Amino acid sequence: MKVHPGEVLQLSDIADLDAETAESMRNEVQANLWQSRAIEIDLSQTEFLDSSGLGGLVSVHSFASSHNGGVPVRVVNPTPVVQQLLELTCLHRLIEIVNR
Repeated sequence: MKVHPGEVLQLSDIADLDAETAESMRNEVQANLWQSRAIEIDLSQTEFLDSSGLGGLVSVHSFASSHNGGVPVRVVNPTPVVQQLLELTCLHRLIEIVNR
């Protein structure tokens, strides 16, 4: 996973979003959120997403909602499989999905 801190905290190059990656993602967001106005998680390369990964996205959203007056979280360019899972679990109602 690559992390690009800044006004928009960007996380990218995520092949699998599982327990290990979800923990790393939460840690990176907690460490870098103080300087960001939004979080974008690029899932364009993600082929595998399990319940731990879904939980990680919810955890990031919860953490971001409670900091700096609420920081929006966006999933960017999810693969079709990932988008389907986000919709089946209704996470698309909690976390914005952006296709660019």
